[in-house]
Amino acid sequence: MNRRERALRLIEEAIELGQTEGVTVEDVIRVSDRVFSRPVGNPEQAVGGVGVCLLAYCYAAAIDFETFTRREIERIEHLDPNIVRAKHQAKVIAGTGMQAIPPGIS
Repeated sequence: MNRRERALRLIEEAIELGQTEGVTVEDVIRVSDRVFSRPVGNPEQAVGGVGVCLLAYCYAAAIDFETFTRREIERIEHLDPNIVRAKHQAKVIAGTGMQAIPPGIS
């Protein structure tokens, strides 16, 4: 439920998609530099932009967004929770995930 962590995961997935299309780390850095040189926007508009860009990518790549989103949700729902926790802990160690707060601590 951590919004910052969800944003980091979205960036990670977007970079992975770019990587499948030959986007280089230099490309990512150039885009990142441009984004951070501009004023901060608002989450609602950014979500709309992400959605529009993803749908446009799917159209260009002839990928059915709904089919593959549903398939990924089903895959995730069947993962072993212990493996999910271990992968998350690796992200925490790498600095791309947030440490879970133990129950009862606020």
